[in-house]
Amino acid sequence: MTGQFTLDHAVVLAANAHAGHRDPHGDPTIVAAIRVMARFDEDELRIIAVLRDTVALSEGRFTVERLRRCGATERTCAAIDAMTARPGEASAEIAKRLSLNDDALTVCEAVLLDMADQSRTSAARRLASVPGDGSEGATDD
Repeated sequence: MTGQFTLDHAVVLAANAHAGHRDPHGDPTIVAAIRVMARFDEDELRIIAVLRDTVALSEGRFTVERLRRCGATERTCAAIDAMTARPGEASAEIAKRLSLNDDALTVCEAVLLDMADQSRTSAARRLASVPGDGSEGATDD
């Protein structure tokens, strides 16, 4: 790919990598990537956010080197590399690598906030689907 690597390019690559993958609720995993991406105003962080799982989900089709060859910036490649677990890697090693990249930490924080928001939303939906309004058995004493 020649020219500037844009957010459009990143979204296409991410959609390709996420194709066929579903989260525990059965939703396409690209949905979460788009939600996290939307939390940012800066295009570079949006690119990093939407690509964050691309290498891990692609089963070898995408690598950090391939992203680099596609025109992704070194900043993007470094953040994606920092967020991508290696086979057999201990959690402490991942955490150490993440701690050295501010963009990776920023995107990971956004992922955690998104997960918390989704958890609250799911719980609210479950409560809303419970029959009755919760006042059964209440008295006016």
